[in-house]
Amino acid sequence: PNKLFGALLVSLALFLLGACTTIPVDERNQIREEVDQVAKTTIEQIVAKDPSIQKALDQATGYAVAGVSATKIPIIGAGYGLALLHDLENDTRTYINVTRFDLGAGVGAARFRVLVIFENRDTLEGFRDGSWQSAMGTEGAIGTQSSSKISLSGDGYTAYVVSDTGVALAATARLIRTSVNEDLTDTGVSEV
Repeated sequence: PNKLFGALLVSLALFLLGACTTIPVDERNQIREEVDQVAKTTIEQIVAKDPSIQKALDQATGYAVAGVSATKIPIIGAGYGLALLHDLENDTRTYINVTRFDLGAGVGAARFRVLVIFENRDTLEGFRDGSWQSAMGTEGAIGTQSSSKISLSGDGYTAYVVSDTGVALAATARLIRTSVNEDLTDTGVSEV
């Protein structure tokens, strides 16, 4: 049991170290375009299924769209992705790292997209400035069929989750960490 736990911790540490690498300067524009396209496509698909969401977007302070890949082994899991945070009031774009840690029963690997609509400035700025969010949840995905096609709401936000692909079944306690991706976000300082 201790050897298995140690191996799981080493695997998680290696995953996290790989997720924290610097993005080469010559690849940054392409990655920004890919993240922007995921955001555009995600919003179009979600609004096509429920046109009332467009009204919420029109009235929002801003929104974030993340593409996340997650892997779950029997006890622990982790995921990483990039999000576009669009502040509609200030018309700014910030690229956000999204890291997810799971503890609980389950197995699988899946990719999914999340649209978060921010109803107020404090919630949006908390997301942008970096935060830890905790949640309990269950999810199941087979290919593009997912039981996580749900909406979640909290204090100042509403989130819509859509599965892309994968096979996963999990019931976990989850920590989600957000932080600004300094490589992709224009901070006014030279990229070189």
